Amino acid sequence: MSANLCKKGNHSDHEENIQHEIRIILIGKTGLGKSSLGNSICGSREKNVPFKAAASSSSVTQTSECAYRDYNGCKLCVIDTAGFCDTKQLNEIVIAQLKKGFQLASPGPHAFLIIVNGRCTDEHIGILALLQKIFGKQALKHCIIVITRENALRNDDDDQLSDAELIDRYFNEAPQSLLDLVTNIQKRCILIENRAEYEIREQKITHLVDMIKTIEKENGYYTNQMFIEAEMQWKQWEKDEIERQELDREKRKENLRKQIRQENRSREEALQQEEQMYEELRHEEECLKREILSWVLSGKSALGNLILGYQKFKTGAGAGSVTRECESSSIVFNNRNITVIDTPGWFDTKLSNEDISKALTDSYYEAAPGPHAFLIVTAGRYTTEAEDTLISLERLFGSSVVDYCIVVITHEDDLRDDDKTLDEYLGDSTSQLRCFVNKCGGRCTAVNSKTKDSDERKTKLTELLGCIDNIFRKKQTSYYTHELFERAAQDEAEQRQKEEERVRREWGEEEIRTEIFQWFAGE
Repeated sequence: MSANLCKKGNHSDHEENIQHEIRIILIGKTGLGKSSLGNSICGSREKNVPFKAAASSSSVTQTSECAYRDYNGCKLCVIDTAGFCDTKQLNEIVIAQLKKGFQLASPGPHAFLIIVNGRCTDEHIGILALLQKIFGKQALKHCIIVITRENALRNDDDDQLSDAELIDRYFNEAPQSLLDLVTNIQKRCILIENRAEYEIREQKITHLVDMIKTIEKENGYYTNQMFIEAEMQWKQWEKDEIERQELDREKRKENLRKQIRQENRSREEALQQEEQMYEELRHEEECLKREILSWVLSGKSALGNLILGYQKFKTGAGAGSVTRECESSSIVFNNRNITVIDTPGWFDTKLSNEDISKALTDSYYEAAPGPHAFLIVTAGRYTTEAEDTLISLERLFGSSVVDYCIVVITHEDDLRDDDKTLDEYLGDSTSQLRCFVNKCGGRCTAVNSKTKDSDERKTKLTELLGCIDNIFRKKQTSYYTHELFERAAQDEAEQRQKEEERVRREWGEEEIRTEIFQWFAGE
């Protein structure tokens, strides 16, 4: 194979060979191995890499930059763009850097590589939707999905499956919203494990270059005229979106009254059921229990299995959370009875918010007389899902629930690869992640949820129990009590009453009386 290691440079340095050039733009969220993939494409080994890459909560790549590699008679131009934390909250700087990456690929890129790291989620849909928003629908014809964590796509019994079979399962289990977007990319997808041996990575790069050549043969490259048309369409979309939001606001006003009444009635029935169940359970022997709350891709079921020391909870790499309802199991460790309760992922794309809230309420009764800790599981990157999880917890269980929360980072092996301690990692992380951990009282621990080492498991379980013991020393009660749960329900009812009063002041008493009369007449 004729392939020289890459070097950084300006596009003008290579204009004389532009007819042999293949231009590639890397796009992805922070921490998915985007820059490492660029190094793999450039044929770089561990040292002398063109793109800086490290385990970090914030993007290591701050600006778009390019590097080149002579490869089998053609020249690869690889453009690494700045990573972003959330596809729903992009700022002008990130968008500007994506546009700069397009300029570096002049006269236009042959391929956009969409970097993801395993199980299909709404984040993958968001990245493709973002690409279409900025660069237009034509850009999808030049897209290839690259999964950089092949191990995250394999279950324990998938060793014999080929890459093609894994990719077929990835798309078969994907939600329809993703399939609608990938129609134009003809399900182009490739697995490239950045940590694999150099020779294995080179084989994957050969396959990737062949895929890009096929795109070039069928569609040429993405042109500047396509980009201009996409910008015009985006401006029109923004105008239409403002009008749509105004119509939605009016519709919400129309439906708010009935929703408030229905929720209040349901809440009263739920409170009566809660009181009855509590009376039946309050005499049971107290045992140490902790409830694992998380969202899709967190690895919470795997953490539960690590605590138990055996495979109790089902884990998998499909498109959504494997857990559909609450499950529990108990062990005895150091003369302490430990019960682990696994719940559905908070942001499971296949469950409604009502189903998830009911499951979490059921898990509370499973932990009677009350859980000692809520474990919020994350892969270590700050996302809005993490913040939304804590907000939803406070809504369901009250503001006091943060006193019983512990943040568990499940990819401790990434920290080890970069020779970082947990404190060093948090010190280098984004202010959002540090603030999130501080909201949980600074309680944070890191584990490798896939470890098979028995001694490592015991050490981590001892550390976790130490965090829970610290909660006991700081609180008057060692667990989240039913009194706190009732207070949270009362606070929520008062909040709804305040909202009802606000709407009353906005609409006026006469309109409310008319609506109430119509509602009862219809009932």
